[in-house]
Amino acid sequence: MSISNLLEKYFSIERASVFHYLDFPFDDGSSKDKFIITLNCKIFDDEVSFILPTSQTTKSFYQDSKNLKDVVTIEKGESKFFHKKTFIDLKNIREEDLDFFKESFEIGNLNFLGKLEDEIFERIESTIRNSELIDDYLKDIYLCKMD
Repeated sequence: MSISNLLEKYFSIERASVFHYLDFPFDDGSSKDKFIITLNCKIFDDEVSFILPTSQTTKSFYQDSKNLKDVVTIEKGESKFFHKKTFIDLKNIREEDLDFFKESFEIGNLNFLGKLEDEIFERIESTIRNSELIDDYLKDIYLCKMD
């Protein structure tokens, strides 16, 4: 069996994976190249929870410290994936079907880059755990406390 056949049959996404998505489609019809960090707990989850980090700092929402609640900041050079100061806003966790990712991978729009550094992912989990804005039920899902 070829590697592409194996991927087609067994496509999965692991927790804390970093992907680069070419032309990620937004709800308003626009698209933009984006990085994705996955939060799903099981590699074959039908729904994939993920975050779209941003490095937009000029005239940014994130320049005001009061907007940094539930935001993990990755400083320039802290991660091999993010070469600029990057914000991971946990108020903007999204979900898509696994098929969305599988189809995107098959057409070449989704590229796996590797696993996020443990220390950074631990900060993400700690921020979720201590969040005052994320519902407790969702915290349990994002922290893999639910089946």
